[in-house]
Amino acid sequence: MYGTYLDLEDRDKIMGSLSDEQQDYLHNFLKRGKRTTFASVLARLKGDGLEENAEHISTQWMFIEYIDAGKVSNEHPCECGRPLRYQYIVKNLVTNKILKFGKDHFERHTGLPSSIVKAVLKGMYKIDCELDEILNKISSGWSLFENLGVSSIPDDLIMPIDIREHLELDLPLLDRQVMRLKGDLRSYNSFKKNIVEKNDSVDFEINEGKEEGQASLFDEDIVFGFDLDDDNVQTVRSQPVKVKPVSIEKNISYQFLSFVEQEFILQFIQNVNSVSVRQLCEFMIKEVGSLDKRYLTGKPHIYVHVCSYLDFLVTQGKLSYIENLDYIDRIYYIESDIS
Repeated sequence: MYGTYLDLEDRDKIMGSLSDEQQDYLHNFLKRGKRTTFASVLARLKGDGLEENAEHISTQWMFIEYIDAGKVSNEHPCECGRPLRYQYIVKNLVTNKILKFGKDHFERHTGLPSSIVKAVLKGMYKIDCELDEILNKISSGWSLFENLGVSSIPDDLIMPIDIREHLELDLPLLDRQVMRLKGDLRSYNSFKKNIVEKNDSVDFEINEGKEEGQASLFDEDIVFGFDLDDDNVQTVRSQPVKVKPVSIEKNISYQFLSFVEQEFILQFIQNVNSVSVRQLCEFMIKEVGSLDKRYLTGKPHIYVHVCSYLDFLVTQGKLSYIENLDYIDRIYYIESDIS
């Protein structure tokens, strides 16, 4: 992680030096990150043996909003009445009750087990640290090209949407984004080199080692059986899928989902701003009786098929892009929620 965790005064000072557009983007970055972390962490706890009643915990709660009021405000109180600056709003899907509280009262007002609350807050702390990483880089004059080791980026390089937005807003990239962009540049240069060497169509395969200390996207060592070609670019890293719809012959995994399951997914994405695949799988198991068979990690077997179907929906323009959370879950965003 670049730099150190900022105190409140330094964070506000650096944020205040940014344009309104930059501030809005970073505030949405926080909201989006906390919302997806909440959903993904709850879903990943299933099967971990933390609590017996955690089996369907991710289908019982929905993260609604995260508010930074700018200062402690009576307009944003905790359930106990205490005025807050930072307010979390969640909905209990069983009772339909909406709860508002500060992070210190997360456990008290939701009734969630302390082990689960601890895991959720740890994930949200990581999002706060990523914001501070960006702000630290702003204050230190961080340079993209120095970190990439290049003088320019090719105009025809297809970049992940989140990276492109950072560059358009003149915001520093996170370290993890720099690593992805370096990988994209290596792939781009390799492809261009092959084109120069051969005047006909080239089949190539990109093999990237896992980042040190990280699990693979599929901790069960399952990978999609998609070939790489001009019509179908498959990647395990977070980037927009700018390809034509994958042919049936090359993307058969999602066909293992029933019509009912596919229809449920289509309805689900109409009612949310982002999709945690782990949470979506739990809803499918609960609501439409999808197979509740799991790997030792707790990940449902249907996870791979659901990712395959969501990838297909990306090519159809129904979803925007993909982000990997520690290579344990995938997050798909609705286009209107990416900025």
